[in-house]
Amino acid sequence: MMKYQYLILIILSVTLQSCNRKGCSNPLADNYDPKVNKARDKDCTFGAATVSPCGNQIEFCANYDSLSLSGQMSSEEFSQSLVLTWENSGADFRKLDLEIFGIKEGNFSASNSGNKNTFTATYIDNNGVLNQTTGSLKITKYNSNDGVSGIFSVKFNDGSEIKEGHLYRVQ
Repeated sequence: MMKYQYLILIILSVTLQSCNRKGCSNPLADNYDPKVNKARDKDCTFGAATVSPCGNQIEFCANYDSLSLSGQMSSEEFSQSLVLTWENSGADFRKLDLEIFGIKEGNFSASNSGNKNTFTATYIDNNGVLNQTTGSLKITKYNSNDGVSGIFSVKFNDGSEIKEGHLYRVQ
């Protein structure tokens, strides 16, 4: 009888641990773990990726509400910041600017202060200009050879949002 109690205790313990497993459930991430509970999904990393999380070496991709945005980005370095720009020209014009202050690998929060470890996001389309109200950015890689790689999310002043945007080797 005692053996069965131990066996039940071990099975229950293993089951509970797997339900609470933290990690990354994104199969495109470097630290992908298929056993991670999606509701506990934390800290996916793409810094060492040899392929873009966006596919085909694309530098930028994001889901903006119901739209899928992707393509190449340009970058312009200033004394205190780096500005990354994605633009879709034509009749359906769209543009996203991310200005990163104190650029380095690490975490940044959305702010209009211009302080180090902050960033601003501006989205422009045929309907006008939107500015971020909240957001986060994690730069996983930044150097002259590989450019900027990271992941970000932004909520704009009209309630629209980018829930998961990816940057990959933006030069």
